[in-house]
Amino acid sequence: MLGKLPCLSVDEECVAKLQALAIKNNATLKAVDQRIEAVDGQIKTATAANKKSIDAGLIAPILQSWLQIQAQPTGEKTGILNKLGSLFSSPLGTVNEIFSLIGIPLFNRATGGDNASQQRTIAIADLEVKVAAAKQERAKMAGILTSQINLSVLAWDVSARDYQISSEIARRESTKLKIIEIGYRLGRGDTVQYMGQLSAFDGKKADTFRSWSKMRSQIARLKLLCLDSQIQEAEE
Repeated sequence: MLGKLPCLSVDEECVAKLQALAIKNNATLKAVDQRIEAVDGQIKTATAANKKSIDAGLIAPILQSWLQIQAQPTGEKTGILNKLGSLFSSPLGTVNEIFSLIGIPLFNRATGGDNASQQRTIAIADLEVKVAAAKQERAKMAGILTSQINLSVLAWDVSARDYQISSEIARRESTKLKIIEIGYRLGRGDTVQYMGQLSAFDGKKADTFRSWSKMRSQIARLKLLCLDSQIQEAEE
């Protein structure tokens, strides 16, 4: 009757197993987890790309300046090899030139980059806020699910006890009916008494069946909560 349920009792260990199984198999929570994972991946990719863009903006002015071929008043043309040579012949002047080229990019980097970089940073922050909200909502959904498991297990326990009691009462009524039936066949007792006892036994059997049906429905509800995705896959 339990099917794929790992256990069914009101002890803490079993309830914890059922709660973990329900969270693992819940189709809605799975969808939320997949969405969060996808957005987290987008955030990491966008953050890395934005950092590369800011870093590239820092060195771009130097490359642009040093890769240009410049004509000197003497008619000589200078390029990147001359710039590299000036690192040794005139290091102070070269350093000053470098800082003059990267001054604004450094300031932009300190303040979050240029306008485009800042817009990307804002977009990334917006995604992070949405992910945080999705995680909070997931936690609420998981909390509701675990509470439903608790209530369902308690309801099952009550129905199981009712079934045990009604089964025992029906068993005693069956024994009592057999004794009366034997006496009735031997000429002791009357038809009214026998039929009354037979009717009472039928009532107890009906009570037992109702309590069994209630217990079975509680187990079915627990299966639906704990094996959500597996039931859906079986239906498909």
